[in-house]
Amino acid sequence: MLFLWVSNRVLCGKAGKIFDLLVIPGMGHGDGGPYGRLRKRDFFVKHLLIVEPPDRNRDQ
Repeated sequence: MLFLWVSNRVLCGKAGKIFDLLVIPGMGHGDGGPYGRLRKRDFFVKHLLIVEPPDRNRDQ
């Protein structure tokens, strides 16, 4: 219940923070499978290397 309270405060902007949350139904507490690992990699590329990850939604 604490997680939902904190998420509500952050997601509704009450804490003045930017919040990234990725929920993948059916994955339990794992890493999200291939999609979750890809998103995690993109997150670290963007926030640690300060480089935009590739646009994976763009048609090849």
